[in-house]
Amino acid sequence: PGLVSARERRERRAADERWAVLIEREGTARFAAAWSAQPLFATQRRLDRDVLARQDRIRRSHDPAGLAAAMRGFSLGRMPDLRPALARCRVPALCLAGALDERFAGLAREIASVMLDARSALVPDCGHNPVLERPDATAALVDAFWKEIA
Repeated sequence: PGLVSARERRERRAADERWAVLIEREGTARFAAAWSAQPLFATQRRLDRDVLARQDRIRRSHDPAGLAAAMRGFSLGRMPDLRPALARCRVPALCLAGALDERFAGLAREIASVMLDARSALVPDCGHNPVLERPDATAALVDAFWKEIA
């Protein structure tokens, strides 16, 4: 939903700027290694080697200038706090997160509680990237949601 305070947004822009500089100075291979090593992605280390290799190839394949520009231009630090707008949203929504990703699981619950017609769902035994880590469980939750609102 965005960051609440101006301080949080400044800090996030600074962090994303550091990522952009790393990409520009050291390339996508170094970026991919550093990005994947973040604690946020620890649960992905248990994935099949082929899945991890494919994810790494995708990260390394990005154009360095484009990736750096995306880190700057799409930084969460540039996004406003959308909570007030979400409170007015009348579209059914499924707020999905991995159950092992405490921060985003909390955000999924928060967003669902703010929106008029939303529900949260947590993918069991899953971290930050449900589509990568538990694609079948993620698809089942999305499919059940669509059947419920159809």
